[in-house]
Amino acid sequence: MRFLVLGSGLQGSACAFDLLSSTDAAVTLADQAPERLAPFLAPYLGKRLAVLKVDATDERNMRDVMHGHDAVLSAVPYYLNVGLAALAVNLGIHFADLGGNKAIVEQQQALDAAARRLHVGVVPDCGLAPGLVNIVALEAVRRMERCASLVLYVGGLPQHPEPPLNYAIVYSPEGVLDYYTTPSWVLRHGQPVQVDALSELESVDFPPPIGTLEAFHTGGGVSLMPWEFAGQIETMEYKTLRYPGHAHIIHAIRELGLLGTEPVDVHGVAVVPREAFIATAAPRLRRPE
Repeated sequence: MRFLVLGSGLQGSACAFDLLSSTDAAVTLADQAPERLAPFLAPYLGKRLAVLKVDATDERNMRDVMHGHDAVLSAVPYYLNVGLAALAVNLGIHFADLGGNKAIVEQQQALDAAARRLHVGVVPDCGLAPGLVNIVALEAVRRMERCASLVLYVGGLPQHPEPPLNYAIVYSPEGVLDYYTTPSWVLRHGQPVQVDALSELESVDFPPPIGTLEAFHTGGGVSLMPWEFAGQIETMEYKTLRYPGHAHIIHAIRELGLLGTEPVDVHGVAVVPREAFIATAAPRLRRPE
């Protein structure tokens, strides 16, 4: 087997390591900056691991890179996954991604007929949330005679939080901010409805050393479960866990327009606020050690 992992960031590097350490497959890790190889992958380089420079937005480049692989795992920003999945299907290559955006998944569903015809598997939303959390939740529901309420709580948090956000980036910052700005789908009275991201803040107590965290709605994590269980489960929701105070700060940043995706004029230069925020804040939220 030959696997292609797109993106050598935090998640892509972990995925490549998992494939290399748990299978005997050959792995290609492709990224726009392949020189930033994670140290824990170095022992595999030149053996079962190859690295390539790639532009995931260039279809011709991606076609050349995908060719010859049996399966592709996308660990690049979520908004690239529709085109990448379509290309994989066209080439007859199995495809999975870490997902996180319902609208993107709905577009990928349009590939179903072509994928079936070519016997290709396309599996979006394969991350922690959406992904693992949904599998665990579905298994819990399966074991019950009847489930009236299902609440999913997920949080990737630093052991040693540092102000002001008490947060460290553990995956794509584009994905994090998409969750904070995209309305969340929930089930209320058995029917899918939308609620605002960062809303309905609550406290959740955990045993030491974690203690009290805050939970709030974010988009994407519940995946397509509200439609799967509409009319069967009365209440279903997904909430993100953070250290107390995080949501208040992020809400203020969002309301000031700093997470917007429409360009604004800055001294004659068109700047996308979200991109500027990521470029400024992300380096301060990384903990490479």
